[in-house]
Amino acid sequence: MSETDKPRGISALQVSNDSDVYLRNKRIAEVKYALIAPVITETLNGENHSEYYKRIENHEVVFPDGSVHKFKAETYKYWAFLYRKHGIEGLMPKQRSDFGKTRRLNNEAKLFITDQIVKHPKITGQLIYDRMIEAGIMSEGDVSVDTVQRYIKKNGIREDLNPAKTERRAWEYEHACDGYEADTAYTLYVKDENGKVRRTYLIAIIDDASRLIVGAEFFFNDNAVNFHKVWKLAVKRYGRSKVMILDNGSSYKNAATKSISARLGTKLVYCKPYTPQGKAKILCGTFNYVEV
Repeated sequence: MSETDKPRGISALQVSNDSDVYLRNKRIAEVKYALIAPVITETLNGENHSEYYKRIENHEVVFPDGSVHKFKAETYKYWAFLYRKHGIEGLMPKQRSDFGKTRRLNNEAKLFITDQIVKHPKITGQLIYDRMIEAGIMSEGDVSVDTVQRYIKKNGIREDLNPAKTERRAWEYEHACDGYEADTAYTLYVKDENGKVRRTYLIAIIDDASRLIVGAEFFFNDNAVNFHKVWKLAVKRYGRSKVMILDNGSSYKNAATKSISARLGTKLVYCKPYTPQGKAKILCGTFNYVEV
């Protein structure tokens, strides 16, 4: 390797590490945002901010590593202040200054392990360990691959990861843009540009109060990328909603959707699986028109 190649390789590695750390910290920030979202979006159902903070300070908060914590009302209030001032970046943890110090798995390492499993369910313990070393969270010799694998197995992370709590209620918002609801309908079979007959999917977003379709488009694939296109169109035309009601499908329940909601200041609510009554307005009021 030439002398001119060395700095370039080091720089590329540093950029990769910085990117991994940023993504990990963003996932932690999204957990915090989910807790303060009712305050940010003003969807407290009659409570004022202080009452809400006081009520949830007795709740157990489960972080991605499976660890359980309780926070004082002042902490939640401070998180809301940081979000309003700096956005989602304000909720990200600061970089550690004690890398290389011999220790067992700490909370940061546990959060990283769980975050990797959430994003890559089939990832191996060895690969998680390697990425943790590359990101600078732990140093070689601090812990072993076996330690990582034992932690995953002992805590049942792959099987028992609890998703964000879902909420089930009769949705009825008083004002436009208070709540949007998105869903997908399986629709027509048409020929694509290559002459192949393919099923199409209609992804639509309805405003709960006005029943106005704020965004809708046909696609050949039902996925997160296409949902985000429709969501972007709805926000550009009518503005962001305080709440977005979604089902539990992979097109809607994913890290990218959570990240977008945090940046928009929109609270995500996922309908309970196998309860179509939670989505009756958009299914019955809109999609029946396109069934064939």
